Amino acid sequence: MTAKQLREALEGGARIVGAVPPAIGREMEYRPRRKNDGLPWIEKGQVHDWARYRSREVKVEG
Repeated sequence: MTAKQLREALEGGARIVGAVPPAIGREMEYRPRRKNDGLPWIEKGQVHDWARYRSREVKVEG
């Protein structure tokens, strides 16, 4: 899925989760730090940069 498709799914109520270790199955939120952020997804509730992921590293659950 593209970043745009993931954002639209999130806005539509879908649950976005990590698709790569160590975040497999962990819920993500879209929170870019700036325009064109390469790592716009972060584990829900996290503030640390090590918990950030690319759009290709997350997926819609189910």
